[in-house]
This record gives sequence, structure tokens and C-alpha cells, in this order.
Amino acid sequence: MSDDRSVQYEVQLMTPEDGWTRPQPFHWDGKYGKPDPDDGYLLTGPSRYREIRRVDDRIDEVIWTYETPDADAHYQAERKREKLSELSLYELRTEL
Repeated sequence: MSDDRSVQYEVQLMTPEDGWTRPQPFHWDGKYGKPDPDDGYLLTGPSRYREIRRVDDRIDEVIWTYETPDADAHYQAERKREKLSELSLYELRTEL
């Protein structure tokens, strides 16, 4: 890789829509490796996480992925909450 290429590492969090987001301007230097379940500085709650490497602002590699034990339940609840928030008052009453 040439010296004039931009290389960045970042930790991302999966969204309820199955996309990925960087929850904060969090730059990770990649030296710590995959998180442990008690790594509160990184694992901010139930979710799926990944570390990526960007080269020239494009994703070059997914270095690791990590899923908390309660991630599936968390995403199901988030999707249900989003679905309910989109319903009209009539539809909401019918759901209940």
C-alpha cells in the first residue's frame, strides 16, 4: 500500500434496519482486537458490532464482528417499536 493512502479503523454498531453506523466519532486503532463481554468502553448495550478498516474512505476489510447474547431480542423490540410508531391511531387501536 502506498504511503499517500488514507487508512482508518472504526467500530460500527448495527442499526435495526440491518445497516451499520458509527455511534460516535470513535476511532479505534485496531490493537485491542475483538471486545470481551465486559468491555463497557466499547459495548454500549445489546447489539451487533464490527470493526472495519477503511482505505481512502472505502471499506476495505471487516476485521471482526461481535454480537451480545441479547442482540436478537433487542433488534426485534426495536423493529416492533418502529412499526408501531408508523401506525395511525386507528391502526394502533386495532393492534391492541
